[in-house]
Amino acid sequence: MVPLVSVGAASRRRLVLSTGWRGGALQLGFNRLHSHEIIAVEQCPVAEPVLVAALPFLRHLLALLRARREGCHIVLTAAENGLDIALQGLTPPLKEEEKLRSADYVIKTARAANIVRLSSDAEIIVDLTRPFVLFGTVPVDLPPGGFLQAVRGAEEHMGALAAHALRRCKNVADLFAGCGSFTFRLAENSNIHAVEQNKAALAALAQAAARAASVQAAAHGAASSSAAAAQESAALPAAAAAQKGREIAAGNVEAKGCEAKERKAADRIAAGRLAAGSVAENSAAGDNVPAVWAAASSKPLPALKRISCEQRDLFRQPLTARELAAYDGLVFDPPRAGAEAQAREIAKSAVKTVVAVSCNSVTLARDMVILLAGGYHLQSITPIDQFLWSPHSEAVAILTKRPAKKTWQL
Repeated sequence: MVPLVSVGAASRRRLVLSTGWRGGALQLGFNRLHSHEIIAVEQCPVAEPVLVAALPFLRHLLALLRARREGCHIVLTAAENGLDIALQGLTPPLKEEEKLRSADYVIKTARAANIVRLSSDAEIIVDLTRPFVLFGTVPVDLPPGGFLQAVRGAEEHMGALAAHALRRCKNVADLFAGCGSFTFRLAENSNIHAVEQNKAALAALAQAAARAASVQAAAHGAASSSAAAAQESAALPAAAAAQKGREIAAGNVEAKGCEAKERKAADRIAAGRLAAGSVAENSAAGDNVPAVWAAASSKPLPALKRISCEQRDLFRQPLTARELAAYDGLVFDPPRAGAEAQAREIAKSAVKTVVAVSCNSVTLARDMVILLAGGYHLQSITPIDQFLWSPHSEAVAILTKRPAKKTWQL
């Protein structure tokens, strides 16, 4: 058992709030444990300050829907470029006048509250710009109310543990992949096959992978063009070479100008002020989002290996031991229910290294018993306390399987 990894206060980037009306007064807060009772909150010491600052705006937004006596849930997420507000469970769905009223309020208060998107049961009401998150250095669109690890630092630590354990693996299966929190970190070293049931999450992952590949191809093409131009220049007479050099230099100046423009756009995105429709204004070629997001990252996009995607319900249709023969490494990060059916198939497989991630110690223990019975050896388990002041914790277990010894009979 590795020592506990803890996160600091005011670090949680995602809150799921409950709402309701009691005695004509709006209740916005958290449910009491095992109860429908709502504990109203004005402050939340575990949440990032930007989420706490948005609570008054949420109350006003809900007051605009005062005619609705039914409660709902609100998923409030701090993306890299602003807040994503996802209303869930509104019955019946919002009427058109309610949508317009809500959209008008969000647009008017977007800068003060740093709100970039409002949705209701996955229907986008207003989208000032696409919220995105960084997995490693790869920007990924966040689906409305999409799942994320609660704390950035905890996610980075889990990703680092998985990347180190699987560093020698050529082909890795990423099961219950979500939007790609492990996928893109592991793809820096291995080919990845990402499997996820949620259609919106998988679409975001696939789109980000395609954009990253596009950025890499463009960078490779630019490098190849520069090398070819240099070779051509060397073969020209001196005067022509000088002229060619001036043309190349002029091209570099133009490229730097574009880069500066993209960085300026990225700064505006980081401030939550760039509307989705404005992205095209920064590029004569149209959709310049990959370049803008690359500039928004603090590090350049790494060269990623091949990423493939598959939509699949791993509870009902786990990858079989035969299918797993294509991989020498695997990571799985299921919901709280665990991955019993998938663990049974992994136990029968020959995958050399398995990283098991879970937010439920009970189901993780059950799944690990299955893996250990199948011949795996537990190398380490790291508890991560990203749910401060609660009985819950995350854990990352690393297991390996040695090839079966051959026996000889005379």
